[in-house]
Amino acid sequence: MVIPLKIFPIEYPEIECCYFCDPDDRQSITAAISSKNITKNMTRVKSSNLWSCAINVKDYKKKVGDVYIQFKAKRGGPGDVYMYFDVPVSVYQNMMSSPSKGHGFWKYIRGKFTFAKLTGDKKTKEKGGVNSPGAIQQTVLQLAYSDSVSDRIKAANSTNDMKIFSMLAEDPDERVRAAVASHCTDIDLLEDLVLDDSPMVRRALIGRQTNKDILRVLAYDDDKTIRYDLARSCNDESVLNEMKNDPDAKIRNLVNRKLDKLKKTI
Repeated sequence: MVIPLKIFPIEYPEIECCYFCDPDDRQSITAAISSKNITKNMTRVKSSNLWSCAINVKDYKKKVGDVYIQFKAKRGGPGDVYMYFDVPVSVYQNMMSSPSKGHGFWKYIRGKFTFAKLTGDKKTKEKGGVNSPGAIQQTVLQLAYSDSVSDRIKAANSTNDMKIFSMLAEDPDERVRAAVASHCTDIDLLEDLVLDDSPMVRRALIGRQTNKDILRVLAYDDDKTIRYDLARSCNDESVLNEMKNDPDAKIRNLVNRKLDKLKKTI
């Protein structure tokens, strides 16, 4: 006979304070709000080195959020505010259930999560600060693996890592691939993207004005709106000469006018 297991629920302390923001636009929101806007939503705690704390639960499926910690100043009043990214809700609850909130912070959060200093001198040499190159790269990698398209676009816009670019160049969303096309400098990867099925991705390559080979391929693109945009933005005579016999009369006229202007300036 199988005896069913009796499951005892684990009781966590209730989260006393949380507030919400757009999880896809974390950095811009962080930059826009003042410390008063943050601290008015934070819970005052009894601690020798912490003043208040809060959590922004941004993903209820994964049960993670960004934790805000306000430390005490040297004279004992409210001090600087730090933000710790992607902290599991259970970890925050463990900290809040600790007899000493300061000890709970050191045990469960400090040194274990990437963080940003939101007030005062925002530069920090502590391990895990977002201004640390290693932490920035770790954050970009987290964005690159995110389920959010907006996060993956941010990763493409902010990385210089070819491994991340190569991964995002195969992203199923054309907006992510377009971001790679706009920011990547690797010629082999760009040559692959110039043959992408998405006009959005190919159009993003028009901005690579220093790469004549890419522009010459775009000069024969099947999408005439891409060819027109290229003719309108390009001032390279060799590329424009490739487009002199374009099948579209509007594009031919534009190309010829630009070539005439270039000749007059010589």
